[in-house]
Amino acid sequence: QDVKSLSSHVMPSAHSSDTPPAGPDKQLRAPFRLAAQVGGSTARVVNTAVDSIQSFPKKVSSNRHVQEISTAVMRAERSVENSMRPYMDPIMGHVRAIRPFIPPVLLLIIFILLPPALLCLATIAFFTAPLWIAFLILTAIVWIPGLIMLACFLAL
Repeated sequence: QDVKSLSSHVMPSAHSSDTPPAGPDKQLRAPFRLAAQVGGSTARVVNTAVDSIQSFPKKVSSNRHVQEISTAVMRAERSVENSMRPYMDPIMGHVRAIRPFIPPVLLLIIFILLPPALLCLATIAFFTAPLWIAFLILTAIVWIPGLIMLACFLAL
């Protein structure tokens, strides 16, 4: 009874008297009802697809054939490891001894191979110059304003 007495003191609704206020029990109009049905079915389809995608790895890994293949591959890996161990153990001592010198050696190799590599690239650039120079001239309408805008942006 207290609720009924309070509801009589509520301010009047902005709706006209013949239009009921919107509530959970109000029916949607036909286009909105159709949109809600389509949206609901789309949501169900998406949720079902996501659930099936998430459960797919579990289904695959629990498959008997997949488990047999994975155990066979693991067995083959172990057998190769065990068969190669007598040949690899004597070499591993040398590899561990050389490991501290690898970065300087790599830098030396890069330093030695850099001039021939640059000469090769320069030769390729020289012989293909008519192609890329024409390409640069034809595309200058795009990249020159871009460079100008980049210079202005960096100057700020």
